[in-house]
Amino acid sequence: ISLQKDSYDNLLALLGSDHEIVAITANNLGLSYAYNKDHKNSLKYHKIAVSIIESVYDENHPEFSVTKSGLANAYRNAGQDEKAKLILKEVLDIGKRNLPENHPTMARRLSNYASLCTLESESETAKDLYLEAIRIDVYNYGNNNPNVATCHLNLGCLFFQQKNWEMAFSHFTNAKEIYQYNNIVNEFSASTNYYLQKLNEFYPKDGKPN
Repeated sequence: ISLQKDSYDNLLALLGSDHEIVAITANNLGLSYAYNKDHKNSLKYHKIAVSIIESVYDENHPEFSVTKSGLANAYRNAGQDEKAKLILKEVLDIGKRNLPENHPTMARRLSNYASLCTLESESETAKDLYLEAIRIDVYNYGNNNPNVATCHLNLGCLFFQQKNWEMAFSHFTNAKEIYQYNNIVNEFSASTNYYLQKLNEFYPKDGKPN
């Protein structure tokens, strides 16, 4: 953080407060603060980055949505999900207007927004967004892409909450197979195994819904 802060201060003095390189440096500094769970300073520098980017680029520039997404993540990390959700919806809508239908970036924007559709009334919207993200990732990268697994995991969680055990089992199983195919062992694969174990408690014979 100290090095990032020195770099930001030096570039700010050299280039001024409305230069895109200063915005990128502020964004990186915000990420560093977030990594250390200093959400106040993370928000501060992500807001600075967005204010600069909004003044120098229009929404068609890739850096515009990247920087906006950084601010959304900062709000989310700070527990301000509604503010994060509004920004992610804006980023998603920009992508729909300016990117091809099957652009890989759209899959991430769809899944990021879906992850904040947490109200029961939004569950169908979230499912549709995750399924569209899966379709785009499969189109671009094939069935065994790790991003596909993460969307399956999220869909499994949605169905699990609704006590739709059959669909939950299907998506968790798909996620597990993809993680295993890629030899991935992380918090997502662990979460997948946890939910499959919980389903096994409901169906102790073979772990599968009747």
